[in-house]
Amino acid sequence: MQIYNQQQQNKQTGKSSRSCSYCNSYEHIVTDCDKAENDWAHFSKFQIPLIDPNNWVHTPQTRINYQGIPVAYNHWFAEPSQWGAWYVQCEKAVDKIRAARLREQQKANAKSKGRKATKCGFCGDDDHNRRDCSKMEDFKNRLIKANQIWRQRFYDKMVKDLGISVGAMVKVRKNNGWNNPETEEIGLVSSINFDQLSLFCFSGDNLSWRDRIDSKFLQHCKIDIIVGHQTLQLDWGGTLSDSHGGLVNAFVGSYYRNRATFLNVIAKSQTPLDSEWVEQGHENAIEFVLKKYSLEKLKQWNVIKLLETHEEINKKVK
Repeated sequence: MQIYNQQQQNKQTGKSSRSCSYCNSYEHIVTDCDKAENDWAHFSKFQIPLIDPNNWVHTPQTRINYQGIPVAYNHWFAEPSQWGAWYVQCEKAVDKIRAARLREQQKANAKSKGRKATKCGFCGDDDHNRRDCSKMEDFKNRLIKANQIWRQRFYDKMVKDLGISVGAMVKVRKNNGWNNPETEEIGLVSSINFDQLSLFCFSGDNLSWRDRIDSKFLQHCKIDIIVGHQTLQLDWGGTLSDSHGGLVNAFVGSYYRNRATFLNVIAKSQTPLDSEWVEQGHENAIEFVLKKYSLEKLKQWNVIKLLETHEEINKKVK
């Protein structure tokens, strides 16, 4: 699921998906920012922080342009016309920092007064915790079983039946940019994000927005293809289904210039089924989510509804 896969990617890159709302650093969030309070010390004396030659705004900032090239630029706070906005953002940042400190102090005070009675963070019952929660264990086993069946079905349809795997040749319709006609091209499948795929690639058929699974769980199926000298993402153009029902309606939604719409398979390529991939059932991701969220939250975000949808489909699977 997306929330777990994003967390794993952040671990590999050493980068958080969150950034500081004050200085835009990916190394911390605003409540840990060491720049805001220093700047506020000047603002509170009716001084512009730039009076300090070591102020962080004096250092040129870097961004990546559309060609992927780092470009240096002066921070907009350095412009006199933006000093008013700087003041407002700094004040907000300092308020958040102080509020976070107050919360931490209140937590410390609460701990010093004695520990509260045990309450399960998953089901809410007050006679056990998550570690001993039978409801969480049951829900985990249901998700793993449903995902094992989903992965077998996905392999049987995508790889075994259609022959779409690494090395397959496909015909696609390629978008060539604004005011240019689309063209039919031949592409070579270069990768599929198998390890990230799960039943969360399918959110159900014909659902209203209230019934759809929350976006943090919806996992995209990403199929990269090489067309000429470009690597594009395959746009399936609809839902991938087998004889039992829907499998994937969350194919990756990249920017349209980086997509190519699937037309048909020209030459199949089948990767042997990895039994461990099926049996593991994305267990690590499931454990991550169940430790992070409560049963009530999962119900609110339609995770339980999605599981029940797949369990109904799986009753038809032999």
